[in-house]
Amino acid sequence: MIQYIADRLNKWGSWCRRFEDGGLGFGNSVLARYGEPGSGGGGGLMGIVDADMLELDHIVVCLPDALREAVNQCHRMPGTKEQHAQACGCAVRTYFDRVHKAHVLVTEALQVGVGDVPELKPGLARLKLRVERLKENSFDCLTA
Repeated sequence: MIQYIADRLNKWGSWCRRFEDGGLGFGNSVLARYGEPGSGGGGGLMGIVDADMLELDHIVVCLPDALREAVNQCHRMPGTKEQHAQACGCAVRTYFDRVHKAHVLVTEALQVGVGDVPELKPGLARLKLRVERLKENSFDCLTA
């Protein structure tokens, strides 16, 4: 796992959840507000820039299926590593290998662009579909 990328993808996961609940639900709970400015908490969605998160979302959409599911489990879903591995249909070691490989590809894509990473090129069609959905204002992380 690449910690810098893990931190960014954790923010991306929070950003996705904000869209999924339509701004309602957990995002309006007392626990969620604990990290808001002026609340006395630390964290929340501070420091999240939509453009950066959208770039990460586009990269994640282009990941091969097994790696995309590992990222989804690791950075968006609650649970233990065993539960995440089971959801991915693999052993815990394989799950961690997939997360690490995804982090490497995300790092590379951030440096050179999605279209210049050979492993991500097959996902560009999925990304095109995602962009069309965004234009229709029907955002939903990781459904493409």
